[in-house]
Amino acid sequence: MEWHTTFLIPSCPAFSPTANLHVHYIRDNNSTEAVFDCNEGYGLSDNATATCYENLTWSIGAPTCDRISCAAPPTYQNGSTDLLNGTTLYEDLAIVNCDTGFFVTDMLECLANQTWDDKDTFCQPVTCTNVTPAATGSFGVTTNTIYQDTVTIACYTGFELFGKSYLICNASGQWKEISSDCNIGGLCTHYFLDNAGI
Repeated sequence: MEWHTTFLIPSCPAFSPTANLHVHYIRDNNSTEAVFDCNEGYGLSDNATATCYENLTWSIGAPTCDRISCAAPPTYQNGSTDLLNGTTLYEDLAIVNCDTGFFVTDMLECLANQTWDDKDTFCQPVTCTNVTPAATGSFGVTTNTIYQDTVTIACYTGFELFGKSYLICNASGQWKEISSDCNIGGLCTHYFLDNAGI
């Protein structure tokens, strides 16, 4: 009768599962290894592999999966950024604070690739609504109607301007003056603003 001897590969205790940590075991004819990886946005605190020794102990303990960190959030012309909870870890948010007369389109988020998602976030100038001139006058040429831009007022021949000769776009997105008058023979004709504010 012929006897066959089977050699068993040493088997260490399995690692206990932890939040965000995944363990995969690789066995061949000579050894057993544990391979670790983390959920998106998390990084290993130690080596990615552990080897099972003949005395049935692992070469290292199970690592932890820690949230990755971004660098300081970017800064913007006409604004600044503040961390929402004081840290720059994965999924943390930063608030963009714009200067007077500018507004922000979004918040910043720390992504898994350790960068801030800021492609749609910047401080844009406030835009004022259109102004409608009266039939007795017109506005000077202006390229924009954004914060601190002005439009000049001109009266047609025979009419006299009462009030300021210009309007200023303020930080609230409104023109600073309610109206100016082109006056003739005691009759006032107003320049009305679509969304005027004082």
